Amino acid sequence: MCGLAGAFALSPEGRTTADELGAMAAALAHRGPDDQRCWVDAEGRAGLAHTRLAIVDREGGRQPMADPKGEVILAFTGEIFNFLELRAELTQKGHAFRTRSDTEVLLHAYLEWGEAAVERFNGQFAFAIVDRRGGRCRLVLARDHAGILPLFLAQDRGRLLFASEAKALLPALRSRPSLCPVALGQILALWAPVGDRTPFAGVRSLRPGHLLMAEHGALRERAWWRWTFPDARDSGCTDPPQRLAAELRDLLEDAVRIRLRADVAVGSYLSGGIDSSMVAGLARKLHGAGLSTFGIRFPTTEHDEGDFQEAVARHLDVRHEALAWTAGDLARDLPRVVYHAEAPLVRTAPVPLFALSRRLRVKGLKVVLTGEGADEILGGYDLFREAAVRRAIARRPGAWWVPRLVARLYPWQPAARPRPGLAAALAVGLDRPHNPLFSHLPRIQAGLVARRLLAADWAAAAQWDPSELEAELPPGFDRWHPLSRAQYLEATVLLPGNLLSVQGDRMLMAHAVEGRFPFLDPRVIAFAAALPPRLKLKGLREKPLLKAAAASLVPPMVAERPKQPYRAPDLTAVLWRPEGAALRAFLDPAELRAVGVFAPIRVERFLDHLRRAGQATEREAIALSILLTTQIWHRTFAQATAREPVHV
Repeated sequence: MCGLAGAFALSPEGRTTADELGAMAAALAHRGPDDQRCWVDAEGRAGLAHTRLAIVDREGGRQPMADPKGEVILAFTGEIFNFLELRAELTQKGHAFRTRSDTEVLLHAYLEWGEAAVERFNGQFAFAIVDRRGGRCRLVLARDHAGILPLFLAQDRGRLLFASEAKALLPALRSRPSLCPVALGQILALWAPVGDRTPFAGVRSLRPGHLLMAEHGALRERAWWRWTFPDARDSGCTDPPQRLAAELRDLLEDAVRIRLRADVAVGSYLSGGIDSSMVAGLARKLHGAGLSTFGIRFPTTEHDEGDFQEAVARHLDVRHEALAWTAGDLARDLPRVVYHAEAPLVRTAPVPLFALSRRLRVKGLKVVLTGEGADEILGGYDLFREAAVRRAIARRPGAWWVPRLVARLYPWQPAARPRPGLAAALAVGLDRPHNPLFSHLPRIQAGLVARRLLAADWAAAAQWDPSELEAELPPGFDRWHPLSRAQYLEATVLLPGNLLSVQGDRMLMAHAVEGRFPFLDPRVIAFAAALPPRLKLKGLREKPLLKAAAASLVPPMVAERPKQPYRAPDLTAVLWRPEGAALRAFLDPAELRAVGVFAPIRVERFLDHLRRAGQATEREAIALSILLTTQIWHRTFAQATAREPVHV
């Protein structure tokens, strides 16, 4: 998916140099090991840098790329999957092409349609265009609809700086980076920063589905795409479920088809769940023999899905490789994962994915399909089921069927190990069923465990008022079905701020592997948003329509299995073992005092409790992960030179 960086003057003193751009690009070398180039205009008013992962037209797609007159210059990361169709349309309009790349199609689309070109793209992208036609100097930045590709922004010394990762901004910034307390508070509450905030104070993210224009020292930002759902009373689609299931399958098949466009081999992740299995099944149908799939095996039965992976691989007749991951890998890789994630981690889940992308790169693969996005658009998360149960309890708190309903919530969890604190979690917000954030109130409440570890001044500074999020909800939100409201919150907060970033793009691109996401095709999203909620969550059965669509494609044992959330063993599995010694050093009282975010006495008591207990509840595991990775983040970015740690 490449890496881009650049600078644009907002005032006369805001000049940039090729050396500075080269330093920014060097911080993104892992994203694009195949080529690195810079462009700076003669006056130093604008500059672009690009590190390339060559996938489409490996010889002709070098960047930054200029139009034939040298007046419009583009740096682009990602893919425009419908570039062949757009190229044919632009050719009919008189455009001539020198390469076979989607980069040149994007450039000519801008020449033909201006900013509106972005609305024609089916892809995942972030791009920067410097437009110097007619003596002007104008910058256009854009990010894809769902937030698959990142783009970070900062202003310093009269310039707007931008880059694919925040670390690439650091060589051009005067001040040493510091942790944003409000962003930390939002991570504690919702597991991701909200809006355009990032963990770096003074650095923001261009929001998904947004354009930003800079000219004459002024910035203008607007949304070109938004998540939307029908009013609850308008979601009564009368089409037969069988027809809708067939339509969903056809849409997904075409989404996979265009995401197989590449001049290199394309593999597929296979977790053992229905989402990745369906993507792999469609890829096998379109790709033919020779498709390779990849998954992760865990040593703990509660996390491992290897048997399901093998069943799907046999059914599809694909070459499957499962990476055997251990808690020792967690101790070894965690500092490197934080360096690439650029954020405190709520869970350890990104660490195995970091190792998996490393394995793909060793195997020579640059592109992999994944099932990410299916749960957000088709109702697959436990959170959606929990919210439905909580609403039922709020209506009839003493009903005889409540215990039975609760018992059916987690069919993937062994009955002998009931989820600790479940009753308390389900009770959160029952007196506020009309609260717009009702579905997420237990998650917000769960952050209190980690918040209690903060030093007093940080506890005050990290306060975040959920009404800030409520104020940004779209018009008509209160008229949506409760499931649609919960979907919107997951799709606009957790998806771009966590799953597609610290767990997606950053873990893949750490080893120069591009992920492609058929479920996040804008056509699939629009189709799913219009579906009746009962076809996404029927009682407590998640994704019934997707299961119907996949019935003939994947084995029945996978098509009908309850969703098992992707999780990895938590830090208690390794922290007190010999290989965890280097990680424990980050939690030394002297280190805690040096950073100042957490109170050493409170942390010591918390760690003693975990040692004695031998395991952590879900809330405690989250608190421990945020605690340790915040300490690592501070050492990596605020106290050091942001170089990737080679060894723990």
